Amino acid sequence: MHGRVIAELNFGFWRYLCEPPYLTSLWVPAVASAFPLHPSTLHPEQVRVDVADRMQRLHFLRNRIAHHEPIDRRDLSRDHGQLLELVGWMCSESRYWVAATSRTPEVIAARPEVANGEAGR
Repeated sequence: MHGRVIAELNFGFWRYLCEPPYLTSLWVPAVASAFPLHPSTLHPEQVRVDVADRMQRLHFLRNRIAHHEPIDRRDLSRDHGQLLELVGWMCSESRYWVAATSRTPEVIAARPEVANGEAGR
């Protein structure tokens, strides 16, 4: 049953789990260990800060996309790289799988140039 509970949690739940109020109650005793490949594993607060930063950026991007707002001026390659970095802090095999199966780099490479603030015109 716990698998179903976890599957039902939305992205916002995971993003806000990274906020400072959960440092002593969740991060130090448990959550920081979910990122065993983070370079600062001995410093749970730094892990939390870095994970929160990546999650906040990805959450913002996801919301822009979900609300059909423009993302053409974003550095999408950077966004993709930060996603891979976040996944890589959890599991290097998962990071390589995501990188190998993601079409994001080819979609970014194929997008039209942005001229005068208008893409594709």
